[in-house]
Amino acid sequence: MSTPSIGQMALSFFKSAAVFVAAGMPRASVEEIEERLGTCRACEHYDPEAYAGTGRCNVCGCNMEVKSVMATEACPMGKWHACVKGNAT
Repeated sequence: MSTPSIGQMALSFFKSAAVFVAAGMPRASVEEIEERLGTCRACEHYDPEAYAGTGRCNVCGCNMEVKSVMATEACPMGKWHACVKGNAT
């Protein structure tokens, strides 16, 4: 599986950001963030070197240090789910 293109990653980021903002910018708890990052770091699709060492999912292209904090986000492989539901705009 190849990493998404820059255009695909940008579109995904803006969609995720819109849902996150529309939902009131809810943050995952510290425990949820740690669990999410642990799951990602153990995943075969995780690239720990990407984004200056903060890590990227090679399926969605997201920076996991950012995505793991957003309670409206979920793993594209179904390994972890959104903590709260967001409303897509």
